[in-house]
Amino acid sequence: MPISLAHYPAVKTPSSASIILFPGWGFTRECWQPLLHSLKEVSDVYALDIDYSGENLNQLCDAIAAILPEKMIALGWSLGGMLATRLASDYGDRVQGLITLASNGVFVANTQWVSAMEASAFMKFSSQVRKNPDLGLKKFLSLQTLGDDQAEQKKQWLQQLPQDSNTDSLAQGLQILAKFNNVQRLSTIHCPGLHFLGANDALVPNDASTLLRQQFGEQHKLITIAGAGHVLHFPQATIIDHLSEFFSHLQHEVISD
Repeated sequence: MPISLAHYPAVKTPSSASIILFPGWGFTRECWQPLLHSLKEVSDVYALDIDYSGENLNQLCDAIAAILPEKMIALGWSLGGMLATRLASDYGDRVQGLITLASNGVFVANTQWVSAMEASAFMKFSSQVRKNPDLGLKKFLSLQTLGDDQAEQKKQWLQQLPQDSNTDSLAQGLQILAKFNNVQRLSTIHCPGLHFLGANDALVPNDASTLLRQQFGEQHKLITIAGAGHVLHFPQATIIDHLSEFFSHLQHEVISD
């Protein structure tokens, strides 16, 4: 299964753990450009491009883990955040920190986790993608900026980003999203965590923060970004101070150990 990994070397002496970037569904590693400079100040950075076609979730996670550095800080957006969370649970001895942006315990709501996208809305969107991928992706861009105070600026940025053009990968990625369930894994993650949610996110309801707080351990901090939709890392200044504080805390813990 094609999974590529781009390396962005640290601009100074890197920390012991590399930063691994997991993109959201429909996007390539270029979605992380706004944060790259700041992240390279901390450590070596590796950004994934993922082809979801042809593999199930277990195979996908194992294949990703097989090509990553031994010690890492996993940082993911949306579906990428769910993958990073899964990795932190399954490979807890390797993941020293977990950061998620606009990521939920599940993506499609169920009786166990109601604060997520309604199943009927997800089925309608999936059908649009299968019938007309281009139109489906345009719809997805609109959903990501819906309700955002900076909707037009963020929409323009999203539109100029390279997108996943592999229709099989897009379709399989949606199947993974539909079934993805991290709920039982959240309480098993023992590394420090930082989790950002948008107050006006149309894809991850803000009241998911209550469920996430109930499941995550004490080492995990949840931050709601006022006025934001699903796009939280552009403009980057919104979260960069929180990230810097988190990395400093991680480095202090490593030194203390």
